[in-house]
Amino acid sequence: MVTADFGQLFAKQWASAVKTCLDPLEPDDRRQVIACGNWEDLQQYIVRSPSQYQEIAVLWPALQHLQSLLGFVSQQAADVIDTRVQWGLVKLLIAIAQVENGAMQVIPRMLRELCRRLEILNKYCNDSTLLTQTTETCFEVALSVLHFASFALQFMRKDFHLLVDEDGFASDETWQPLKQQSSAVMGEMDELMSRLEKMSSFKDKPERTTSSPLSHFRSLSISNESSMPPLWEEQARLPCIILPSSRVHRFFDRTEVVEQIEQYFNKPDVSKDHFASLAIYGLGGVGKSSVALRYAETKLRRDELDALFWVQSEKHVTISQSFTDIAMELRLPDARPNDPKENRLLVLRWLQQTKCRWLIIYDNAESVDLLLSYWPIASCGQALITTRNHSFAFHPASGGLELTSWDAETGSKFLLHLLLTDIREQVSADDSKSVLELSNMLSGHALAISHMVGLIHSRAWSIHEFMELYKEHPRKMHDSVPQALFEDGDRDQLPKSLNFCSDPFLFSDTIGKLLTLALIKRDRNTRTLSLHRLVQMSFKFFMTPEQRQKSFHNASLLVSLAFPRRDSNSAVLYQKWKRCAICLPHILSLKDCFLEEKKANPEFRALQTYVDMNNACQRYLIEKMANTDLGALIEVNTQALETLPPEEQTIHLQGPVTSHRGQWLIHIGQAPEAVEWLLRSYNIRAQLVPLDLRESGWAASNTCHGFATVNDFTSAVKWYEKSCEHWREWLQEHGQDPAAMPATLKIHLSRALVWAGQDSQARTLLDEALAQIDAAEPYDWAFAAYAHFYRGTLDRRARLWDAAEAGFMAALNLWLKGDEMRSHPFKGACLHRLGCVALEQGRVEAAVRHLRDALVVTGMHKESMVAEHARSLFKLAEALEQEPREKAEAERLRDEAERLLRVREPKVKEPGLERTYDELVSVSWR
Repeated sequence: MVTADFGQLFAKQWASAVKTCLDPLEPDDRRQVIACGNWEDLQQYIVRSPSQYQEIAVLWPALQHLQSLLGFVSQQAADVIDTRVQWGLVKLLIAIAQVENGAMQVIPRMLRELCRRLEILNKYCNDSTLLTQTTETCFEVALSVLHFASFALQFMRKDFHLLVDEDGFASDETWQPLKQQSSAVMGEMDELMSRLEKMSSFKDKPERTTSSPLSHFRSLSISNESSMPPLWEEQARLPCIILPSSRVHRFFDRTEVVEQIEQYFNKPDVSKDHFASLAIYGLGGVGKSSVALRYAETKLRRDELDALFWVQSEKHVTISQSFTDIAMELRLPDARPNDPKENRLLVLRWLQQTKCRWLIIYDNAESVDLLLSYWPIASCGQALITTRNHSFAFHPASGGLELTSWDAETGSKFLLHLLLTDIREQVSADDSKSVLELSNMLSGHALAISHMVGLIHSRAWSIHEFMELYKEHPRKMHDSVPQALFEDGDRDQLPKSLNFCSDPFLFSDTIGKLLTLALIKRDRNTRTLSLHRLVQMSFKFFMTPEQRQKSFHNASLLVSLAFPRRDSNSAVLYQKWKRCAICLPHILSLKDCFLEEKKANPEFRALQTYVDMNNACQRYLIEKMANTDLGALIEVNTQALETLPPEEQTIHLQGPVTSHRGQWLIHIGQAPEAVEWLLRSYNIRAQLVPLDLRESGWAASNTCHGFATVNDFTSAVKWYEKSCEHWREWLQEHGQDPAAMPATLKIHLSRALVWAGQDSQARTLLDEALAQIDAAEPYDWAFAAYAHFYRGTLDRRARLWDAAEAGFMAALNLWLKGDEMRSHPFKGACLHRLGCVALEQGRVEAAVRHLRDALVVTGMHKESMVAEHARSLFKLAEALEQEPREKAEAERLRDEAERLLRVREPKVKEPGLERTYDELVSVSWR
């Protein structure tokens, strides 16, 4: 221990710093910080944190470095300093990060980076020869961490809310003040520890490290893994290798780049026992993906990998699908092909916990924010990023490597390498000169050279002949051949320009020509075709507006033929989700194309087929609760509809667009506006002569749903009766029993009757619907689940606790057996109601368990479904209040629930009642 005077001096400094950090805090925050307790209390809080937040769990080992540091300084100060405030600040920061948009990707990472730097500092604490210098350094660092935690908390409570946009989204600029403060603190810590390291170097101790602290800190990762709570068991199928569907089989020249990558990952400060990452950046088409693939294949040949994952990272839909593929290929427990949110969490959690040797390659990454959502926080493994954006080399990757185009000489060698099978004799002097000249004109660009080689090969030209033609007609060399592929045919079901798609021989011939020209790649095993984005951009550049319009129409027609349509008798797509999921990425790509083309060409228009296809896809997205994609597609489809001539803007197109907008607004908590759109949709259909009674019946049912959600049950019942009237008329016209309405309609209508207080009529409809579903094939698991949920609601109201629990459990099991969307809000609603029933029966432990699970699900949708998440927080707080040791957490959750409630409904009068929250939630899962 250092001198008593020194210890007392630091104790006074610490007490002064604590006061300085507490004074600016809001009273409630100050109270929570002081009430935290100690390190053990924080440990328990982390263990109890929702399992979806792997960022919190992985903080455990990093925070142990901080605990060691504070233990050391406390010992040197004769145990007179109080470290509870430090742990209270950390705990509150973690709690806030769970409820603020984007904070989970920033706050835990900053805390982890700060605490990791303490690992080396703690090693010096055992060196008695440097005790005084080490103690001084530790005291200063401890004060710096304390002040940073206080600054971060004040930022989150004040500055953060002023900087987010109107949708609550936090951009990179939003976090800039906090990042600057974090960098300043880490720089100060590095300087202090560097000084300590220099002192140590004079003593020539054999155990002394010779590497730079800053370089070492970049690779420090999770340690003391055995002390972490058991979050995951190793149940994956290994080895697991996922490679891109198309690969380059003749690699050329970039071997030195592959060696540089190996050298980077093999550096002493980038240990195989720690997670390390590298960004390969450069112009599009220079070979970044090929280099990353060659590095991966090299490691596979050496048997240095147990798992390799290739992730298409250009867009949200592609990266999401890649993670689903990984989860399914690994056969992770609970992985489902149509539940991308759950699959993302499963894969990230597995990467965090596994001890196997893995490499993940994020190909064509464009958005840092998107990538961060899929970025592993792990104790081992490697990550490669290929991107055109050099900023990835600074964040999130720990290093970068630029890949440039070849010089003219190397490019010419590459050209000859690709033409190897066509060159039988020595290259002439003219050809040699032409090769070098062509390479120079193409700036040594690998993809451009590959394309030109395809032209040379297909025409059997000499290199010199090609070069002469290229000089005269450069534009023609880029765009004439592909357009000649689309020749007219005689098929009636498709436009003539697409005739080749329906003829296997024509299609094969066309694809063969594209492959020869190196414009596409094909994977025979997966039967997939891929097209480099630079090729897409090049073709678009040389196409006229008319050609771009025609190509868009052709693509729309092809995708529309593939996308399934709903059955008018059920009006849903649950049985066709798998087929829909295959087509979804193409529809979203067409959406982006429409926006891009419309911006460049105001005369750009859509076809009726395109609007109809989007309407079908919107129905699928409503069922999936994919609110972000749904809202974007509705906006584009509305624009597309307006580009049609007036006579083509039919009621059959207008009705679904307006109806889907209303249903989407209900999902995102804007029910009053939703009712207006649902009424508009019904009125549009009412203009049809003769009236389409069946479609009008569905429109009336949706309007009934809207009025029930805004708690206008008088109007809801009126629209329920109108829907039944339309269906009875339609059944009579078609010679059917007027009482034989579809089961899905009965369940649709019963949900409004449940909350309108017409329990007997609602139960009758539900019993009839379940009998119809049980007798039908295929079994409609989705609406059977909804029916059991509504029956459980009726039983709960009647205080039939066992029956209510059985109903909610049946709904949950049916949904899970459907093998779809374990992160769907309906699953959260089932868990929520199971928790409510358990609490009402006095089974507090079971209630807390169900409600915590519900909170995990609602937390996945909290940005768009605020009321549902607030309701889960409120009910969990109510359950925790029954446990004396959980009072603090209960109060925090209740405060957060009320805060969200006022965000959703500023004029709320009774925030302490469950009914207040229920009335803001869609009747689909009240």
